[in-house]
Amino acid sequence: FVPLLAKEGCRLGVGGEGERGGLFSLVPDGSDENTMQWFVSLLYCSDGDPAKEFDSKRVQVLKKLRDMILLKKADIEEYHLVNLSLHPSRRGTFEFFVSWHPDSLGVPAYFALKQFTYVGERFEMALKAGMKHFPEYLGFLFWKVQGTTVIKNAFDKIAVSTVMNIIRKCIPPTGNHLILHHAVEHAPDLVDEIAQYYPDAVLLRDANGHTLSQVKFYINLRRGSRTFKKHSTFFLEAADDQVNSIDPKTGLCPFMLAAVNNKSDLAAVYYLLCRNPKLVGSHEKRGGKDSDESRSSRKRQREEIS
Repeated sequence: FVPLLAKEGCRLGVGGEGERGGLFSLVPDGSDENTMQWFVSLLYCSDGDPAKEFDSKRVQVLKKLRDMILLKKADIEEYHLVNLSLHPSRRGTFEFFVSWHPDSLGVPAYFALKQFTYVGERFEMALKAGMKHFPEYLGFLFWKVQGTTVIKNAFDKIAVSTVMNIIRKCIPPTGNHLILHHAVEHAPDLVDEIAQYYPDAVLLRDANGHTLSQVKFYINLRRGSRTFKKHSTFFLEAADDQVNSIDPKTGLCPFMLAAVNNKSDLAAVYYLLCRNPKLVGSHEKRGGKDSDESRSSRKRQREEIS
């Protein structure tokens, strides 16, 4: 009866302009939720098949409201409907919203970890959906909210072994996913923990053909976290494929990464150049073929390195 009541409510102007027949009017219980939010978060009194049937009927209602243009795509983010439906008893509703608006998936995995019930199940739902729609971002596992990655929040909230079992279920080790490449860049303090569960990921190469050790090398140089004086072995033990290649994120040679900004490490620059003097001038030759736009892009990237 919900679509019928909403249609009649529109005819009678229930709730006023923009309330769509009362669907988006505040529920008079002091909770600051509107009717749609209340409907989406409504739980059946028991688990099992009756709860699934209730959720299935709710999805049918939502589809009818969408067909009637009483439920719009923009409502999903504006009223946090993906977060509200993130519950084991609302799987169908959650999948309905996510399939309609995948871009709303950035925060739900983090939101799941802030709940007090079904935390693991909610986290798995969000990660599974994220992998389905955004595998290139590993389901937003390394998405940062308030400066902390989702995976770090998960480790703090749930037992590490439980979290990693969920992650392995959603991101199978046999799928050649670059989880360690992502961890090195976005959660370096968790690399060893994750690597235990993804030992073969050490051997993978990214889209640029770079190994994990190369990616680590570039990142440390970009961050200026290694100096020749304090971390000489970092440079001395660098393999040829690390020293002689180009950082794809900045388009710079390693010796250039060691030279940029106020963190310029002359000893490191000198050593890296001695390893391969032919790199001098190679950037200009290659850059001459680039467009003005790509050169200015690299300039901006160099200026942003800190």
